Amino acid sequence: MFLFIAYVRKKTSIILNSAFFSFYHIIFSCLFLLIGFSSLQAQEPADTLKPAINISDSLEYLPDSTLLKSDSTQVLALDSIPSSSEFETTVVYFAEDSIISDFIEERLYLYGKAKVEYGNITLTAHEIIIEQSTNNVIARGYVDTTGRLRDKPVFQQGGEKYEADSMRYNFKTQKGIVLGIVTEQGEGYMQSERAKRVPGGGFYAAHSKYTTCNLAHPHWYINAGKIKLVPNKQVITGPFNMVIGDVPTPLGFAFGIFPFTEEKRSGIIFPVYGEAADRGFFLRNGGYYWFINDYMAMEILGEISTNGSWGLNNRFTYRKRYRFNGSSSIRYNTRIQGDEASRTIFRDFWINWTHTPIPRGKSSFSASVNFGTSQFNQRNSFDPNLQVTNNFNSSISYRTSFQIAQKTVTLGLGIRQSQNSRTDITNVTAPDFNLGVNRIYPFKKKGQSARNFIQNISTSYTLRGSVNLTNSPPSASRFPFNVANDPEANTTISDDNTDDDELPGFFEDFGSVLSNAQIGMVHTLPISTTIKILKYISLNPSFNYQETWYPKRLNYTYLNNDSVRVDTLNKFSRVYNYSMAASLTTRLYGTLLLDKKRKGKWLQGIRHTMIPTLSLSYTPNLSNQGDGVFQEVQINEEGETREVSRYLGFNPGVAVSTRETGTIGFSLQNNLEAKIRTSRDSAGTRKISLLDNFSVSGSYNLFADSLNLSNLSLNARTSIGPASLNFSGTLDPYAYVITSSDDEGNVLTQTRVNRLLIREGRGIGQLSRFNVSLSTRLTPQAFLSKAKKKAQEAKEKNSELTDLERQNLENFQQDPTQYVDFDIPWNLSLTYNVSYSKIGFFDSVVEQQMNFRGDVSLTDTWKIAFSSGYDLTRKSISFTNISVIKNLHCWEMSFQWTPFGQFQSWYFNINVKSSLLQDLKITRQRSFVDRDFQR
Repeated sequence: MFLFIAYVRKKTSIILNSAFFSFYHIIFSCLFLLIGFSSLQAQEPADTLKPAINISDSLEYLPDSTLLKSDSTQVLALDSIPSSSEFETTVVYFAEDSIISDFIEERLYLYGKAKVEYGNITLTAHEIIIEQSTNNVIARGYVDTTGRLRDKPVFQQGGEKYEADSMRYNFKTQKGIVLGIVTEQGEGYMQSERAKRVPGGGFYAAHSKYTTCNLAHPHWYINAGKIKLVPNKQVITGPFNMVIGDVPTPLGFAFGIFPFTEEKRSGIIFPVYGEAADRGFFLRNGGYYWFINDYMAMEILGEISTNGSWGLNNRFTYRKRYRFNGSSSIRYNTRIQGDEASRTIFRDFWINWTHTPIPRGKSSFSASVNFGTSQFNQRNSFDPNLQVTNNFNSSISYRTSFQIAQKTVTLGLGIRQSQNSRTDITNVTAPDFNLGVNRIYPFKKKGQSARNFIQNISTSYTLRGSVNLTNSPPSASRFPFNVANDPEANTTISDDNTDDDELPGFFEDFGSVLSNAQIGMVHTLPISTTIKILKYISLNPSFNYQETWYPKRLNYTYLNNDSVRVDTLNKFSRVYNYSMAASLTTRLYGTLLLDKKRKGKWLQGIRHTMIPTLSLSYTPNLSNQGDGVFQEVQINEEGETREVSRYLGFNPGVAVSTRETGTIGFSLQNNLEAKIRTSRDSAGTRKISLLDNFSVSGSYNLFADSLNLSNLSLNARTSIGPASLNFSGTLDPYAYVITSSDDEGNVLTQTRVNRLLIREGRGIGQLSRFNVSLSTRLTPQAFLSKAKKKAQEAKEKNSELTDLERQNLENFQQDPTQYVDFDIPWNLSLTYNVSYSKIGFFDSVVEQQMNFRGDVSLTDTWKIAFSSGYDLTRKSISFTNISVIKNLHCWEMSFQWTPFGQFQSWYFNINVKSSLLQDLKITRQRSFVDRDFQR
């Protein structure tokens, strides 16, 4: 909260502000804790705002309408006073009950939903008196038998509208006296016992309340002796204090100026103040809001601490209707840690940019950028979620399409970035472009479908190029020899023993990053067709050609010290590769229909679908093309050599093999469905899935000298009620032999040998890995339907119950404490994962985790959200977060708590919802940053 002080001289206003005194803050906090939140509970909204002013305080000179009506006849009238009188224009008046004219006093009395229209002024009330000689109009409501004031005067002029207990207004001077006024200005509401209206629509009011709560009895308000209201501009008050839940607080102010307008304007953003163990007292997120125009706005925020730390944050938002919207922020922080004797200064920055297009036309541009120094969040963020996040990704892309020779061509340009804050490794791909031509059928006649496999031949073309930059040089471990640390080598190779802290920053050593840039272009040309065999079998032959261009290549030179020097040569290289493949697939159905005459049986039939696939692929040995993709390299003094790729570690990589390969692949997919009897469908039956998918797949290498058969992959997916079950596993078909073990018989090393387990009678393979995931989402709807079904069954069987059982059932239904109210909105998501792995004779490893998240809405205003988990293997609780949210109508309260782990912290906030008084809030927190520094 902040103190507003205004100095008014003639028509010039100067607004000063300063931070609120800590003395008042401490007093208010203690008082707030004593009174609790019970006084802030949301009330039932009233139909209208009711000023707390008794009707007896209305204007005293209003005549008694009952006496006047006793000598008259009740009529329904619509008449007018011509403009030839003292009034400047015609006055139109109306009353449902009666209209009485007093020609002696020149007064007109209207009773019963009276209405007066004068130019752009409209006045409605239960009773209205028009004084023709003075141009005055007097209005008031009436008190019903319950003591409630009804049909109160409502005054409306243009966009100005207010309600009162009674009023006196002069049409000529536009001045008036209003008692019990209630008016709305912007997001605020003003209630005053007595107010004086001045020309132009302004008010000078006494004994007033100003609030953003739209209830007749507001949860909070500013209690002021005097208020000046300038319509569509501002409210100016004299000395005032805040009242929360009918409890006056010591939060007093000398003057207050509360601007409001429907137009967007620039203005000051007041900071949040507090104290941190590592920074001292601080002011945070204060600055200036600049409304540039209807499409753009900017916030310039800053923070400063007593230990010298400071930071700046520039936020920019923009929006073009039906085209795009986006936002960006640039943050810079200087963090000072330690005392004067051992002071460390950290300088960090972070950039965020999000651009979202609205799809239209053939082109689109999108961006999602998260980029900065690796330790920015660890040093400057108070959000535990950002603290545990290590990987940040960014992307900027542009995509368009156009026509060339009646063929659609797609062009894409992009920039991609990935950053790991733990390892400090940053990878940037800039640019990343691709050019593609949509699938073409060269032998098919235009406007006709393919009639044979010749017309079904199709092809397409794709060109992709990229420039990859990284601050992590190539690792020596990727080479099958000892890399020489030769200063004459023009290639940077990292030592595997180098500490992560010694890794250079992306921008700190940008010259090395550019020298290690990986540039490449890949051309892809696939050709395929489909041939039908015996009507039900599909044969799909294909041919794929790929060619990669590099501006560099590696060269290896053996040195005398059993090491090899690696050089990068600036020489254009062209590497091509092609492969051929064919697949054979069909669908097999098996149906089991049960006897339809089986009465009372819900199962009608079962259907089994199988999709077998057999494929064959061939890739020739193309390693000797051109100057050779591979180089024969001597690796030691004994003369041992290895074939090493000249493009080892390049991105994009090449898939040229040193040997001829041919593979037979096989897979079998299964699906199981059942048809059951049901009354929910008009047909009387419906299908349900018993097994969504169960598949087995593997391959056989025709040219391998041993271990030709690959591992068998198993995958299954099904649903059990509201739960989803996923299974995946791997079967190793070959046996292992122990090559070494310790004295206690524990296996140290083992070897996979060319012996199939099935030939040894040990099954089709060893289960080397499997993973089971069971997840569900529970909501009250599922339980509610079951409860209704049980209630219906209990109702049908009620006649068969004994007197004691019937009495117990009635007690159960009447006592709300005996059952759970599933009408309360809630949801709970549960996930259970178990993984198993075992390789040969090594010990098996089992890991289990249970995670859950959900929320419960206790009432319309109370909500609790939670997320946590438990590692059953390590016996530890995972990251846990609990949130409590309370909607206090015009206020809102939130409490976030992380009770366990490294990021243990809590955060409490209560604030006014209105954007007009967004800085009117109380914030308390205990951050994990403070806890770490206090240890």
